[in-house]
Amino acid sequence: MAPAVVLFLLLLTLSGGLVAATWVMAFRLASPSPGSPTPSSWLLSWSFKGLFAPLALWSLMNVGFSWALQPFMPQIQSAQNSGAGWFGEFLLVVAAGMFVVSSYWTALTLGWVLARAAAGLADEPLVDLKALCRTRLLGMLFPALIILLVGGWTALGLAAAVILAPMAGCAPGVLHKKKTPPMYARAIARVKFGKYAEAEWEIIRELEKCEDDFEGWMMLAELYAERFQDLTEAEQTVLGLCDQPGLPPSQLAVALHRLADWQLKLKGDPDAARRALQMICDRLPGTHLARMAQLRGNRLPGTAEEYREQQSAKPIPLPAFKTVNRPPE
Repeated sequence: MAPAVVLFLLLLTLSGGLVAATWVMAFRLASPSPGSPTPSSWLLSWSFKGLFAPLALWSLMNVGFSWALQPFMPQIQSAQNSGAGWFGEFLLVVAAGMFVVSSYWTALTLGWVLARAAAGLADEPLVDLKALCRTRLLGMLFPALIILLVGGWTALGLAAAVILAPMAGCAPGVLHKKKTPPMYARAIARVKFGKYAEAEWEIIRELEKCEDDFEGWMMLAELYAERFQDLTEAEQTVLGLCDQPGLPPSQLAVALHRLADWQLKLKGDPDAARRALQMICDRLPGTHLARMAQLRGNRLPGTAEEYREQQSAKPIPLPAFKTVNRPPE
């Protein structure tokens, strides 16, 4: 009886460890999308259906309710018919079934979570995940074969779990890889040396890594406006940036204010600058950013001639300097 209890507790601990590790890895991998059930809800439901229900059924099948409904396993039948204590045999059978069911449940759950995570991937993340799975498969194939040879087909779930667990454990590092922020040091260096075409290429290359980087788009627009003297391209860049979904209102206002600056500085066109400021009022109505843009627009001159007159330095008349002849002391 005592060895049966010890073995039961040992297998219970191993089975609980498999289930707990599966829950942790499933939570790390699962990223619920809008409208889909949360990981806890479907994992709990799947645990009852695929783990607890089979264990309960296996236990009931081996209790033996009557002579017409004998226990499923012959060793329990033999112990009951002999009149000796049969609870130890029952614990051994339940423990073995518990370990087999939990190992198969672990393998199925990890395989399902990995397949579900790979279904929404494309391009580089999918390639990285496939490479990870290949390397883990090659690394764990030999231990899995040894487990299968020693334990037979009842150990197939454990062998599959040995292969899938390293995949599921390392997959979050591939799937949830943090994006490195763009670095524009090379582009700034190219600008300082007057290599504007190379600077443009460097900025675009960094923007390919992070398409919604505000600093990079504004640097590119500034390059077009002040270095290439192409205000049309700069305006298109700024307007494209303002059309990006999720752009914070403060960044939208900064971009359009910069566009207004370029319209005044490079083109001397207060009407174009006023239109850029009006876009802030139209897109952010009722905000302090809109009020600030409106105040600046009201202070702009009405025509280009008035703006040029404001920019031109006017001479300030000074009184004539008179020499005063002092008497000698």
